[in-house]
Amino acid sequence: EPAAISIDVAKHPQEFANLKQFARILEQGRSWSSVFHEGTRSASAFKSQQVFAADLDKNNPTLDKVLALSEELSIKPAIVHHSFTSKPDEGITKFRVIFITDLPIESPLKALAMQAKLCEVFGGDPAVVDIARVYYGCKPSSIIHLDEAAILPASFVLSLPDFHKPLAKQKALATKIERSKP
Repeated sequence: EPAAISIDVAKHPQEFANLKQFARILEQGRSWSSVFHEGTRSASAFKSQQVFAADLDKNNPTLDKVLALSEELSIKPAIVHHSFTSKPDEGITKFRVIFITDLPIESPLKALAMQAKLCEVFGGDPAVVDIARVYYGCKPSSIIHLDEAAILPASFVLSLPDFHKPLAKQKALATKIERSKP
């Protein structure tokens, strides 16, 4: 089933008019990709990225801690939601923290740098650094934070040094894509 989802996400990209519409899509459990691809979901087909995410699966994060860290770093999340495997009633919390930039990022190296930075500062799952990743939606009523004013300036992403803790395969591919752009 993941392969079919991957193909569907690439062939039928979802666009949303506003954050509330995106939140509704998430709570329907629909899968999504944060990257615009050219017909296929692979890093080599990277076109641009405007939505970034970090999966916080360890150490039972709290919303207060996530928001405090976000405030301290001046990078406020647009959405925070429980992951499918989060069980808050049992004391097991796992979140996805989603950030949206004001402009699309067209450099795969910068997109990779942003994903890596989010993973680093929030203690997120390193698998999320993959710029071609497909994300699963969430269960109904899993969104615990929605801030329509939380738009991350693209200039913040563009000011990051290129992916500094490389996953060799990802960085090599992003560099190749970057060099092939006109």
